[in-house]
Amino acid sequence: MVNSSEKIKVILLIDDDADDRELFREALKQVDPLVICIEADDGDVALFLLNQPDAVLPDVIFLDLNMPRMNGKQCLNEIKQSDALAHIPVVIYTTSKRGVDVEETKNMGAVHFITKPAFFDKICKSIDYVLSEEWKKEEQPVNAPRL
Repeated sequence: MVNSSEKIKVILLIDDDADDRELFREALKQVDPLVICIEADDGDVALFLLNQPDAVLPDVIFLDLNMPRMNGKQCLNEIKQSDALAHIPVVIYTTSKRGVDVEETKNMGAVHFITKPAFFDKICKSIDYVLSEEWKKEEQPVNAPRL
């Protein structure tokens, strides 16, 4: 349940797949209807939005890895190299299950790694996990919980 004294959270979802973005939005509405979700369909668009002088910086970024033009690793690198953006937690949200992607993105500064769940309830659980900041309590926060 949302505490009305809490600041409303803003999420930036960076994903080139329109269907995945729609599913994410629907799951987010179920988890916390007050969260504001800003979307970008690739890394270039996301960085453009984030670097606007009047940009509302998100509380957390969900970032897909496999995108055209600027992929997720390139985008993560740009975010973590920016003094203005480096403090924003980045959660990798991708179809990849590769251990090398988990390790590489962890080393680049991602706080958590989620392989996109196949079922709606699992998507909700993954989003809730991130919004509740449970990942901050883990010794190795990049490892996703068993859902």
